[in-house]
Amino acid sequence: MTPTITFLTIGALALIASFALISRTSHKTTSARLIAANTCFLIANTTGGHTSGSILSAASLALALWHWWNGGGGDGTKRRLRNWRRRFEGVRRTAPVTAS
Repeated sequence: MTPTITFLTIGALALIASFALISRTSHKTTSARLIAANTCFLIANTTGGHTSGSILSAASLALALWHWWNGGGGDGTKRRLRNWRRRFEGVRRTAPVTAS
């Protein structure tokens, strides 16, 4: 069962990567497709017990995520995190002058 999962995942990786390289897509779309392919490959390697393959696919997944995040793919997420952060910014309060 494990070789079948690995074979299908390699096929899915090749298919997604070929569409990403052949079609004229943006950097965000290409990175998102590579993220999907690397995630499938990581799952197959992990369930198959291939340690070196899991490490390699995890590293390539992290690289694809980094490219997607820095290429504008996470702009909506970044905006929501900034808005959430503003709610928790501290306000400096000084003691009243009469308190001394």
